[in-house]
Amino acid sequence: MGSKFIYSISFLLILFFSGCASTDNSPGLCPSGKTLCGNECVDTKIDPSNCGSCGVICQNGQTCISGVCTNSQPNTCGSGFTDCGGECVNLKTNTNNCGACGKSCAVGQNCIEGNCSGGECPPGYTNCSGACVNLDSDALNCGRCGNRCPSGNRCSGGNCSSGGCPSGQTLCAGTCVDTRYDPSNCGSCSHACTSEEFCDGGRCKNYGSECPPGQTRCGSTCTDTRYDPQNCGSCGNACPSGQPCYRGRCQTSGSCPSGMTDCGGRCVNLQSDQNNCGSCGHACPSGQVCSRGTCTLSCPSGQQNCYGTCVDTRTDPNHCGDCATSCPPEQNCERGSCVSACPSGETECYGSCVNLQTDPLYCGSCDNWCDFDEICDNGTCSGSGCPEGETECYGTCVDLQSDPWYCGSCDNWCDWGEDCIEGTCEPTSECPSGETDCGGYCADLNSDPNNCGYCGNACNYDETCESGWCQLNCSWGETDCGGYCADLNSDPNNCGYCGYACNYDETCESGWCQLNCPWGETDCGGYCADLYSDPENCGYCGYACNYDEYCDGGWCVPY
Repeated sequence: MGSKFIYSISFLLILFFSGCASTDNSPGLCPSGKTLCGNECVDTKIDPSNCGSCGVICQNGQTCISGVCTNSQPNTCGSGFTDCGGECVNLKTNTNNCGACGKSCAVGQNCIEGNCSGGECPPGYTNCSGACVNLDSDALNCGRCGNRCPSGNRCSGGNCSSGGCPSGQTLCAGTCVDTRYDPSNCGSCSHACTSEEFCDGGRCKNYGSECPPGQTRCGSTCTDTRYDPQNCGSCGNACPSGQPCYRGRCQTSGSCPSGMTDCGGRCVNLQSDQNNCGSCGHACPSGQVCSRGTCTLSCPSGQQNCYGTCVDTRTDPNHCGDCATSCPPEQNCERGSCVSACPSGETECYGSCVNLQTDPLYCGSCDNWCDFDEICDNGTCSGSGCPEGETECYGTCVDLQSDPWYCGSCDNWCDWGEDCIEGTCEPTSECPSGETDCGGYCADLNSDPNNCGYCGNACNYDETCESGWCQLNCSWGETDCGGYCADLNSDPNNCGYCGYACNYDETCESGWCQLNCPWGETDCGGYCADLYSDPENCGYCGYACNYDEYCDGGWCVPY
């Protein structure tokens, strides 16, 4: 009894102390330089809620500097810039103050995202006096080296603009970013997460303790169940050999949808996949993102960094409207909203509604993208400027008077169900006879695979819509079971009729679930019994002997 009491007390003490906030660097739990406070890894040198140590909260008007609550000083340099000895600099690109004031790069090195690096600038970047910059978005080198935008302006598409950032974004060093998800500006401008962290909700979170939105913890690993063939749609749901996983469904055809690439059983987009950038297995180094099939330092104008992937949140079904919103498998992303059908004139490419005539990421076809210095004009990548009457918006030549993606300006798009008329978003007009208004899109419910029979009822990619019904072309002898072709005579998950699943130790034979009992035994309602000796099934299934009898040769005999 005494030893049990001691063990119980010891266990309670362990629970008590393990629940207390840690004030050390918690080796094995948090990355170097971070401290576990509660259930989050924080930098106690700069976190105003844990300044110096866990639980120390700075007062209003104070900031945390080197672990000490200090009265805030006005920022005279502007958002994204730092005062280094009286000079306002960008710590991400300044070779004399690279990453921190006074940290100089060696001769011949460039300052790239706050780190000194030798060699040439990566694709999409230009060397401006030793700094690798993106001329499309750098407010100090907007469009060309040395062209600095006025204070308060931003650089968009290589042009200085006085307009504010789109809703939900913040101006950081002349570039509009979403501080809720941008790992280089997490929560505030220039607050960067480490390579072991991701940015979610404006806070840097450790991959070891939490999974980014869109991923699920299966066992000890964070995985994307939309594309993981071992956990397709849910943990433990492994696709059969030869069937890749796409948007949570095993592809029974044995191949990925057109334009997607099968990389180890995952259907991926080589344009933006961080682990398969440009080709299968080509993973981008830590701190870089994948854009147009090339590993680069930051996302180009018009795209947003979502957990290391450059996306257009207006069209990306995995990050629709913002980084954390994913569309269901049967829907596409159109103008930041999940919808069931793409509007007339647009094509569905991997769940994105795009215009193949103008979109530089899908120029002419779903699997063709333009280089960084090209635009997409009439479905062809070109290095020349836009024709008269059109404006370049992030590599796309558009008519600001009529384009619903760029209505009136490059940063304004119309909502789902609106058209762009003379640079102003207006409600969509009525549908012609025989068609139905499905959320601003006119659809023929008899033949439209995205609105089959009624609005929003989308057929699978391997189905057609016939007379308002989704029809799957199953082989002879198979039946359509909710989008899956099954042989009801032998399929253990659809035995006899759709949805009837046999137990794990059963097989489906001629439409019946059969338990494989050893020789001499009989299946008695899922139990293998010896009818010659089993007192609960003596002679035949279900016949039980009395308590004072035993079964011998199929007969109940008194003891």
